[in-house]
Amino acid sequence: LQAIGFTLNIVVLFSLIMVTGMLVDGAIVVAEYAERLLQAGRSARQAYSEAANRMAWPIISSTATTLA
Repeated sequence: LQAIGFTLNIVVLFSLIMVTGMLVDGAIVVAEYAERLLQAGRSARQAYSEAANRMAWPIISSTATTLA
């Protein structure tokens, strides 16, 4: 960031930590739902595809709420 003229302050560091946390949280939510679908007998491809499709809007809305 310093090479392009921006300073690295506490607000930027907090933002990076928060974004990383939201990314990891979204991945955990999708993986947990996919694991439940795998236990129900679906194939791995089908389980993760369905989990990503079903959990997309809840993750998007929670991220938008946090940003707002």
